[in-house]
Amino acid sequence: MSDDASKKRDRAIEREARMGRKFTVANAIGNEGAGYFKGESMVPKLTQAMAELENFIDRHVRDSSGVLCAMLKRHVRTSETIVGAHLEDPRVALDVLLGQVLGNDAQLYEFVRQVDAEWGRVMQERPHFQQPGEEAHPDDEHTHQSVRLELEALRSKLRETP
Repeated sequence: MSDDASKKRDRAIEREARMGRKFTVANAIGNEGAGYFKGESMVPKLTQAMAELENFIDRHVRDSSGVLCAMLKRHVRTSETIVGAHLEDPRVALDVLLGQVLGNDAQLYEFVRQVDAEWGRVMQERPHFQQPGEEAHPDDEHTHQSVRLELEALRSKLRETP
């Protein structure tokens, strides 16, 4: 069937379908804009990238309380500039973010402090804040060393997973 014949048939089917329906501006706008997103997702690329990274974190971080995962996802959501710069491969953005935290002890200690504070809010308990150079409290779920190891493991998974 030729392209013209196909278009005429489609218009005839559309006319028949509209017979008896009341005209509304909303329908007219919907019909005109129907092809606008053809081939594109209606979800912005930045939102898609953030969701991909959050799913990756959920799948690969071992965290019994879920607080470390939540704080990592919050860190990703507040780093729109870095994620936005890597929309074609968002995992590069996560690698950059993890590198920033792991590459600077002060940033790691601050991140762990934030995780501990959130843990205290979630568990409604007094958190154990480990000070740099001091031993961790035996009941501290998120120590400098445990968080460092978990972030390094996540970074390794990030680099090995296609």
